[in-house]
Amino acid sequence: MILVDLRNHGRSAEIEGLLPPHNLENAAKDLADLVKSEGLEWPDVVIGHSMGGKVALQFAQSCANGHYGDDVTLPKQLWVLDSVPGKVIQDNTDGEVEKVLQTLQSLPSTIPSRKWLVDHMLKLGFSKSLSEWIGSNLKKSGEQETWAFNLDGAVQMFNSYREMDYWPLLDHTPKGMEIDIVRAEKSDRWTRMLYSSLNASQLKELTKMRERSQFMSFPMPGTGFMWIILKDFLILLLQKLPIDEVLQTFSFCTFMYSFPLCFFKLLARVRRFGLKLLEMRLDFDMYSPLNRYEACCLMSKRRTREPKEENVTLGPATRDGELVFGVAHIFASFNDTFIHVTDLSGRETMVRITGGMKVKADRDESSPYAAMLAAQDVAQRCKELGINALHIKLRATGGNKTKTPGPGAQSALRALARTGMKIGRIEDVTPIPTDSTRRKGGRRGRRL
Repeated sequence: MILVDLRNHGRSAEIEGLLPPHNLENAAKDLADLVKSEGLEWPDVVIGHSMGGKVALQFAQSCANGHYGDDVTLPKQLWVLDSVPGKVIQDNTDGEVEKVLQTLQSLPSTIPSRKWLVDHMLKLGFSKSLSEWIGSNLKKSGEQETWAFNLDGAVQMFNSYREMDYWPLLDHTPKGMEIDIVRAEKSDRWTRMLYSSLNASQLKELTKMRERSQFMSFPMPGTGFMWIILKDFLILLLQKLPIDEVLQTFSFCTFMYSFPLCFFKLLARVRRFGLKLLEMRLDFDMYSPLNRYEACCLMSKRRTREPKEENVTLGPATRDGELVFGVAHIFASFNDTFIHVTDLSGRETMVRITGGMKVKADRDESSPYAAMLAAQDVAQRCKELGINALHIKLRATGGNKTKTPGPGAQSALRALARTGMKIGRIEDVTPIPTDSTRRKGGRRGRRL
């Protein structure tokens, strides 16, 4: 099984001599040139994901048209994972890839530093994980940084991916070739019209296909490609099938895989599995029964799984510039300062922090400094929950006691505003009695 990066993807970006134009036709030709240069047999199975899915279709079409020579053997199976065979209509997608490419093109060719790039992308509204991944695609050029890949080539590849149409290939599939389309569960590219264009034999939906949990990556030394292992596929292959049947059925299988932005964080997490394979110095020659047997033994062993960190997005889904309000109940007495944030109904507590939680000395619990620290923690938690604006309800002890807020009230309010929280209404809700029980202090008052 040979797994390669497309041109302008992954480690293939470091290879020189990949001449323009950068489009799907030349990407498919790169695969054919790889087979010829290495003296390999033509693949029986070709699997491509996303942009690689269309490259797989182009490879099959070029093989059928004889573009690679007369000795070419057509693939028996062609799998297209989460890629529409026709033109990609921009109105049917969220436009995230287009927005990222336009932003990268607007940046200077030399970047001051990785931190500057990440901060700049965050200011433009991109997620932290995406911004950090973009920052990881820089390389040193003197005292500054430049892109580690050909940006113009990547844009050309994406434009070619959107414009190419392979419906004629599906309508007139070459004899002896089976083409299967697999749709990811949450893909935004598939419309009702596309479903009607595919018959039941061509569309195989895997409703529980989870892209973020199936791919593993490690670099193989001495080669210009990033070799990817599809974990679940190999485990199923090596554990469920007899080794003799594996040798006969899967003599050669080529994966063309283009990297969506969200996969790189996952690939870094599962690098540990690839390092185990490197320690065993396995040469993944699929013609070697010994190597297959060693790989089978390795993956059949029970391994303890480390707990996965999931990036959970809390709060409602909002548009840019939309305000999500909460209510900050600030109770400032002369003994402590309470900051309690709820939803607009007041029934759901979002965060509750007091000045006493931020200082050690009892006498400092009601201080403006303690209130400021508490307000900063409250604002940080509110932003994590998607709350970016607050209505303020300020109160003192009230009743038959003092109606004046404690020293932490104003400090807490200023700290909330300084952290970037938008302030809505500010309301004094100190309880004022129309009548009350006898005030503390006696008839002649408190002695000073």
